[in-house]
Amino acid sequence: MNFTVNGAYRSNNNLIRIRSPELAENYLAEFEEMFVDLRFGAGSPANTPFPVLDLDGTQIEVYFSPDDGTMKRLLKLVRSAEKSVLFMAYSFTDDDLAQAMLDRSEEGCW
Repeated sequence: MNFTVNGAYRSNNNLIRIRSPELAENYLAEFEEMFVDLRFGAGSPANTPFPVLDLDGTQIEVYFSPDDGTMKRLLKLVRSAEKSVLFMAYSFTDDDLAQAMLDRSEEGCW
């Protein structure tokens, strides 16, 4: 969710609240990279402290783009879908991701 007046009251935003010290540490590390060390994009290392979390039996994968290989993981997930792909985003502009979703659709995955 974009935590602004416009994002909260005028846009179609979604929010999920997850109580996890490890997840909070992931975000703290990423924000410190950006706003303390001034490391962005190619200069930002893939160093998420807890890239995979187990919260009450649910596995959560944490990716910060672009340094954590987010697109590679999304493509793998979409290409391996057997039944459906549920995708929530305001917009996306990656041609490979669009093609992967079209391919899955043509193969009967909705």
